[in-house]
Amino acid sequence: MLVKMYGDDFARLMAKNFERITPQDIDAICHACCHYDLRKLTDEEQKKLHLDFGEKDFDLQLSGKAIPVYMP
Repeated sequence: MLVKMYGDDFARLMAKNFERITPQDIDAICHACCHYDLRKLTDEEQKKLHLDFGEKDFDLQLSGKAIPVYMP
């Protein structure tokens, strides 16, 4: 699947990087992505912000409710 998406050379590079990831690394990445304090942004911060999230995101419902509150 990686080859289809990124081509042979880049897929090989990505696979090599995946081999180096430990279970502790995965835990740290998941923790960093899921535990953060969402705060209201200033108008200036909002002007610099670009958000992309898709319909298959696991937290789409939560994001759909939280983003308008914190980043109107």
